[in-house]
Amino acid sequence: MNGINRLRVLAGGLVAGLVLATGEFVLSKPILGERWALILLNHNLPRVTMGRVGIFFALNLLLGLVLICIYASIRPRYGAGPRTAVRAGLLVWLLVWACGYGMGWLMWLFPTGMTLTAILWGLVEAPLAALAGAWVYKE
Repeated sequence: MNGINRLRVLAGGLVAGLVLATGEFVLSKPILGERWALILLNHNLPRVTMGRVGIFFALNLLLGLVLICIYASIRPRYGAGPRTAVRAGLLVWLLVWACGYGMGWLMWLFPTGMTLTAILWGLVEAPLAALAGAWVYKE
């Protein structure tokens, strides 16, 4: 990782991760909360405990770090700035939201409306997180 400021990747990644964690909390509780509860019930799965919420939070921080690592990696080719950050965010959106929820939908785990809501939410959330983290990142 020559030329990449690892300390700034960490700082920017944590900022991006906080944006992701906040967005996912809003999506999972106020927006899709009742639907999630119904899916868990229909699939005979236990309710989400606070311990699991902590794991989700940690995974969002990790995803933020990966996102800013991608931004720092593509920055030499595309240049520094918001367009490059949005590109990194869209790549993460494609891999996490579009593929993840899309596969769950294909396996009949998630209803179509819920899937589309989550995918569209991520289409806004991931680039915003990338912009926030890229704002912190400097080489």
